[in-house]
Amino acid sequence: VPMGPFFSNDNLLNVLHISAFAILGTLVRFYINYIFATGNPAVQLTTTDGPIFNDLPANILGCLLMGLLVSSTHLKIDHAHGEHSVLLNSRLVPIALIPLASPFQHLPRVHLGLRTGFCGSLTTLSAWVAQMVVMLFAGRVADAAMGYIIGVEASLCALLVGMSAAAAALRSHLQQQRLVLTMELEASEALHSDTPVVSSPPPSLPLARHADAAAACMLVLGLVGAVVGVARADPDSSAAPRHEWLALLFAPVGAVLRFQLARLNSLPSGPAAWLPRGTLLANTLAAAVSGAAAGAARQTGLSPWQRTVVTAVPLGLAGSLSTVSTLVVELHAMFPSDWARDSASRFYVYLFLSLVLPSLAASVTYAWAV
Repeated sequence: VPMGPFFSNDNLLNVLHISAFAILGTLVRFYINYIFATGNPAVQLTTTDGPIFNDLPANILGCLLMGLLVSSTHLKIDHAHGEHSVLLNSRLVPIALIPLASPFQHLPRVHLGLRTGFCGSLTTLSAWVAQMVVMLFAGRVADAAMGYIIGVEASLCALLVGMSAAAAALRSHLQQQRLVLTMELEASEALHSDTPVVSSPPPSLPLARHADAAAACMLVLGLVGAVVGVARADPDSSAAPRHEWLALLFAPVGAVLRFQLARLNSLPSGPAAWLPRGTLLANTLAAAVSGAAAGAARQTGLSPWQRTVVTAVPLGLAGSLSTVSTLVVELHAMFPSDWARDSASRFYVYLFLSLVLPSLAASVTYAWAV
């Protein structure tokens, strides 16, 4: 998806889709937290002061969906050689899960919205790290360490489950396409024609415009609904509290900022060019914001509106600025496919930095604000 200058037409359309899906992803995260943390005592699996942290189910779901939405490149399928070379013809399959000829393959901005907006905002590293930092300050080192381990392992496993399903679907699509090609080859042998190549329908401009219009409607409805929710929320009601509605207004800002910081991932930087600096910076900044908010929330002199804002900022802005789904995809890309030949050093270095730097940032701001 082209990015270009921020106010270019392409980038504004990217921002439109990311913002719309960011609100949806944040809303789903709230609902999942409600189910597993506060909504039903019978299934209250997560806590605010334990290793099974509040956003663990949302992170698992987001990473699973991210695995289902990967392209053929992330599945490390050889486009130029092997049994699928003729079928793929060096062509990227944007969404491996769906049929190769589906019109949905030609909606890159929708793909961006689903991956960066929805999955990126459904998963959050900042709240996870902030909860671990609070436990560390309370002297519960073992619980915090277990929380880090569970969070990493669960997210990576969810991604792998999704990717394995996407790979199985892609193999099935290729097998079906191979049967079609065989029939076409048999019909064309008499004409001595060249080997047919898999081709998808050309991008449909009306379909892309319909997708842009749908994203605009989603964004407007989300923003208007959030504003109405903030204005009409009753602090004493059991319905969605005011800080959740306010967080929905902050969510697009965090997701778009993370998308813009992703530009840093592709900038050359010598030996560290392999490091996804944009994702690392976004997660660190978001953790700093969440740490400061966690410390400020412990103050007793806050007015109701101040407490609403202090609660909404980490949920919406920091929650969407940070991401676990993108992190685990980047980690998976660094994992060696051949242990005898390749080194896993980059995987472990990036994992270490992605946990330590946000934790340090959250610790500093939490200690400052508490």
